[in-house]
Amino acid sequence: MKIAAIKWITAAAAGGVSAWFGQIVPLIVLVLCAVALDYCTGIAASAKEGELSSSRGAKGIYKKVGLFGLLMTGFFLDYAIPVFAGRGLDIPTLPFGLIVAAWIVLNECLSVLENLTRLGVKLPPVLGRMLRTTRDKLDKE
Repeated sequence: MKIAAIKWITAAAAGGVSAWFGQIVPLIVLVLCAVALDYCTGIAASAKEGELSSSRGAKGIYKKVGLFGLLMTGFFLDYAIPVFAGRGLDIPTLPFGLIVAAWIVLNECLSVLENLTRLGVKLPPVLGRMLRTTRDKLDKE
């Protein structure tokens, strides 16, 4: 009975969050997964190299919090700029949240590849090149 209640509460909460935030939920989940994977592989690589430290881990967490602040700022701009544009300001509307989410995911994935290399995992060279090329294109735009 308890498990059914937990499932019901979780489903209701997820539905409420999805209804409140709409289409940004998948992007937030994607970013969250990329950030978590980077953090976990970074911890594993540091442990393997004997360089695991709480201060280094805390700095990583602070950086990840900053990334989510950047993401939320992008989504805020997505909603705020049309409001300002509707009041007579000539401001171009861009999908800031999407751009920031893509940039974060690409950078986190590159970091995951670096961490995997530190762990001794052999990677296909094309993977890193593709991610770097995509990130560089995003940086130029």
